[in-house]
Amino acid sequence: MFDSERISQRLQSLNELYNDAFADNLELAELYSKIAVIELGGWSEEVRDYLSLLLFNKIYCDSSNEYYSKMFERPVSGFDYKKHFRNRVFEKMIGVHGADEIERCIDTGVLEQFRGALGQLWEMRNKCAHQTLENTMGSQQAPSMTISQFAKIRRGFEEFEKAIDSLERVVIRL
Repeated sequence: MFDSERISQRLQSLNELYNDAFADNLELAELYSKIAVIELGGWSEEVRDYLSLLLFNKIYCDSSNEYYSKMFERPVSGFDYKKHFRNRVFEKMIGVHGADEIERCIDTGVLEQFRGALGQLWEMRNKCAHQTLENTMGSQQAPSMTISQFAKIRRGFEEFEKAIDSLERVVIRL
């Protein structure tokens, strides 16, 4: 099980700091917004990596870290659903059909909200990570919006974890 409590608390703290700073120091408030987005993005990548290892261990009998490392020689950097999650993790391990099967285990509404929230977060994260505060002033989302995205992303990750756990063990010997 992945930990979502610490990131939840951190996002709540950043939201409080943002609200406290908003009236007096807009630049500081914007900085809290950027930090919230970057933190949620980092957490999303960590959970994606945890789920990929969970899936790998469900499939491969000889689940040595060496083979896992070879499979992911180029680390997956990013959390766009289709590009980084489905294509570079699920399809790489279990193919298109396997990825479709996992998605079928997840409520369509939850999956669509998950995809949408990850997509929005990915766009905002890129803006935060690749532009200075001066160039993003006024275009940042408040931490409360990031918290809303977090709820959808966490729910999606929870559903993926359940779907992976429910898979029959398929043993592939390397």
